[in-house]
Amino acid sequence: MKVLVIAHSADLVETGERAFVHQLDTPGSDLLTYSSLISSSECAAIDREAYRQARSWYVRYGSDRTVVDGVSLGHAFEYAATETLIRHYRAAFVLRKLLADSANRTVCLRGVGAEWWTMARALGAEPTAQGPGIVPSPASGSHPTPPSRSCRLAARIAGVFPPKNPWLVLVGSPAWARPYHRHLLRTAPAQLVDPGRGVLVSAIGQRARVTSIWLADLDQGRRSPTLSDLAAMSPEKEPLRAVEARFALLQASMSSWARAGRRIGRPGAVAVAAQDVLPPARAFLLGLRAAGGSVVTLEHGLSGGYTELVSSVANIEAVWGEPQASYTRAASQSGLRVVSVGWPRLESAEAVAPPRDDVWDLLHFSQPSEDLSAGNWPEDNLLALQMVDDYAERHPERRVAIKLHPANEALGFAVPPIRHARLVTAESLTLIRSARVVLVGRSTTGLEAMCLGRPVLQVPARGYIGPTEFIAESGATLPVNSADELAAAMEHLLSDRSAYGDAIERGRAYARSFIHGFGQPGTAVRRLADLVAELRHS
Repeated sequence: MKVLVIAHSADLVETGERAFVHQLDTPGSDLLTYSSLISSSECAAIDREAYRQARSWYVRYGSDRTVVDGVSLGHAFEYAATETLIRHYRAAFVLRKLLADSANRTVCLRGVGAEWWTMARALGAEPTAQGPGIVPSPASGSHPTPPSRSCRLAARIAGVFPPKNPWLVLVGSPAWARPYHRHLLRTAPAQLVDPGRGVLVSAIGQRARVTSIWLADLDQGRRSPTLSDLAAMSPEKEPLRAVEARFALLQASMSSWARAGRRIGRPGAVAVAAQDVLPPARAFLLGLRAAGGSVVTLEHGLSGGYTELVSSVANIEAVWGEPQASYTRAASQSGLRVVSVGWPRLESAEAVAPPRDDVWDLLHFSQPSEDLSAGNWPEDNLLALQMVDDYAERHPERRVAIKLHPANEALGFAVPPIRHARLVTAESLTLIRSARVVLVGRSTTGLEAMCLGRPVLQVPARGYIGPTEFIAESGATLPVNSADELAAAMEHLLSDRSAYGDAIERGRAYARSFIHGFGQPGTAVRRLADLVAELRHS
């Protein structure tokens, strides 16, 4: 009987082999993948169990055994624990199915994560590594990226006159948060945590008084799990032991991040965080709260999907508008205040010029092909890329572009060969303004395109999404599942001026209902500043 091959991609499989491919980008292939073995409901059950276990593995007999100086490091580790568990549970599910009718217990691993090794051993199989072999399965975002030299130089210039005991703390500074930061820096001296070059340049230009630290500088004992680490785990409890092993490797770093938060935090201190899902920021913010400070987290992206998703560690979550606020209130733990703030990027989007002559006919914003996704399979986003490339090949008269999600490169997710569409890298709003039609999956760019007056097509998720999927529920998108459906939708929109205009109006109507202060520039930054001032004096 043939040896079972578990491979990262199809190019690692030889003709005639019995193989499962972790990320498959070739429609019609006879290779097995997640969507051919796991149903929508089974996928949801795996993910939900992972979320449940991620919230409870560190609690024994009602006591949290990971508390250090008033901070639950297990709580800070929830996202990384969830990712680890999903990877292991999915690997175990696939292996059980593939080994059930096989007398040959040898499993050949090629370029896949270490979870396949540990779960094969747990199920009594004999794993071997060939070719690229196995790779450590990273818990995404467990270690922050060190700052560049230019960031350190900008921080040195911005911090020539450092403030003493600043009560405003800005954590993270992605480009989308820049309007918030520029406004807040006018109101108070600030402690910047993991600042990017943009916010530092703003601080210099505004002559704001700031001081900066990077959590990467505090990262202690950084090490990824090795094969010997995983081989020492007991077979009957592999997934949870894998979580514990990863936690043990990161515990010293999380303790240092939590201590940094405690040093900065005090009653009256207010942190504004761009995200509080990944372990470094979570540990820091939990430390700040333990010292008496308050936290506001800015919503980025469209919440929705499982109500069991990793919850905020903030006092206040600032979301785009009431639909997100309603969802977040129902999904979050008690005590979290949810406020509709708005979205600076999109407040002034109603007055938009029509596309120029040198536009893209179709622009696709891809999503990363990751495991940690509400009911989705990793191959779904790869197939969407293939669909767009096929459309570009069949319709050379159309100008077709693809923007890959930043996580594809940052986290090493697979991307199929793009031979006919053009890969572009400009900022999303700039790209949308140069497109006639936008294609998304669950990307926030769907809302951005609606705000900017562009028709939106959507590749629907095949798996379970959960009670809320805002883009699909808008009623303003056309679903497409193949290159043929994509071609039909494009022809409908680009040849029928009335249909094109109707799609624009439906999108804008939904945007007005979804984003607080839509069409009122400055609303979001002022509302956030009011929240920060309220927390400062409460």
